Amino acid sequence: MTLGELAAAEETARCALLEPGAAEWEWALRWIVVQAAFYRGRPDLALAEAQAVQGSEGVPATEATRFRSVSAMCLLTLGRLREAERAAEAAHREARGDAPTLANALHVLSGARFLEAPGPEALELALQAIRFAARSYHPAERFRLELTLASGYTELDRGPEAQRTLAAVHEATERAGGMFLPWYHLSSALLAFNTGRWDDALTEVEAGLDPGEHFAMSRALRSVAALIAVHRGQRSDAAAHLTAVDAASDTGTVAWFYEHLPLCARALADEARGDCEQAYGRLAHAFDNGIGHLPSRRTLGFLTPDLVRLTLSQGDTAEARRFTAAARARADHSAVPHHIADAYRCQGLLDQDPDLLLEAARCYHEAPRPLSEAHARTDAAELLAGRRQQAQARVVLDQALAIYTRLGADWDAARAAARLRTVAVHRGVRGTRSGHRHGWDALTDTERLVASHVAGGRSNPEIATLMSISRRTVSTHVSHILKKLTLASRVEIAAEFIRRTSQGR
Repeated sequence: MTLGELAAAEETARCALLEPGAAEWEWALRWIVVQAAFYRGRPDLALAEAQAVQGSEGVPATEATRFRSVSAMCLLTLGRLREAERAAEAAHREARGDAPTLANALHVLSGARFLEAPGPEALELALQAIRFAARSYHPAERFRLELTLASGYTELDRGPEAQRTLAAVHEATERAGGMFLPWYHLSSALLAFNTGRWDDALTEVEAGLDPGEHFAMSRALRSVAALIAVHRGQRSDAAAHLTAVDAASDTGTVAWFYEHLPLCARALADEARGDCEQAYGRLAHAFDNGIGHLPSRRTLGFLTPDLVRLTLSQGDTAEARRFTAAARARADHSAVPHHIADAYRCQGLLDQDPDLLLEAARCYHEAPRPLSEAHARTDAAELLAGRRQQAQARVVLDQALAIYTRLGADWDAARAAARLRTVAVHRGVRGTRSGHRHGWDALTDTERLVASHVAGGRSNPEIATLMSISRRTVSTHVSHILKKLTLASRVEIAAEFIRRTSQGR
């Protein structure tokens, strides 16, 4: 099971249960059956097996409680939050110090809190689960907790901690494979995307796609790529990714928690085609009805700024007030910088107040969430221009455009400039992003660092260890470097790096 051969592990355990003398190992073997079913994307089967064990005659109380905690995990994965919480609370009460049971129960309670109301309480429960897991869990089991924790840190704008958590598990997830490897790459891609390192995000997507196809994460991974492609004005690339998203049938236990990514990618593509009504319909339906296993409005609070913006464009201030109230409720609970920023942006759009929008931009900058910061600055510039404060509007617009330029968000930049032209504001000095597709200037900072390590004679595994990223990610970076520099080998990369260094570039 550690090697990701889940079906084989389950079959072996089931066969062993039929052997004479299996009673001595019954509960350990049934544990393997349940875990393998869960991690191969069948939480329904895992739940049935776990509940059957709890109802078995002669099952020890400790084992019954341990399987109850696994039942809670299955229920959470199936989106049955109330049942999951009740089962987890019962297991927690009855654990009697059993570390695996406590780790599972706390993980479920943490996950339920993150789904219902992301905030410090959910994070503390996750950290407690990790502490118990460290005492007794099988290594593969800890990956689930660590990757969930990394996602929590990302949501709470604690990027350095998210990065450290991912760095701590990157080698282990590669060894374990299975669902953990694409989950690691998706987590890394989302952290990079949110913090504005889009090229790094695309590298993680590419590294995760092959295992993602086999372990039900391809929809989420391709959706990240589609979002970036739309923002960058690469419509054909976005369409190709979304076609692949539609063709995929991800049913993995983790994938269900990332169904908001295809939603957001499709809604953004709708807007890029000029179909704002369709975009609003998608987002509003998800906000009110849930998407995947994200059921609550507070969990989907990240949709509120776009919902307010699109609702106001239709003249529906009542709905805009409803979405704004939801954004405020989330921010009041969590005190997370980008949650607070979302609330300020919603209120600023509703009240037509540029000062609130600039405060939103400041909070987004603190997070950091550069794309959202640029959006808030664009909104503020438009309102300032409407108040005949053209000079200040131009300054704020240029700040937004500088961010879009760094991200390569050509579509957003063009849209922002067009919006401001209608109120007689034109951009100032144009910034430049490295628009090069080939040559040394096309390399990202991360790719240049990888090139320096290649020039130092280090292998991909050594570079992965030094940079705390996966070997697949390093391999993808090297492939990109070769393509951009039109080179054929690592020796040529080293030679080019040395030549550039000697020239002082």
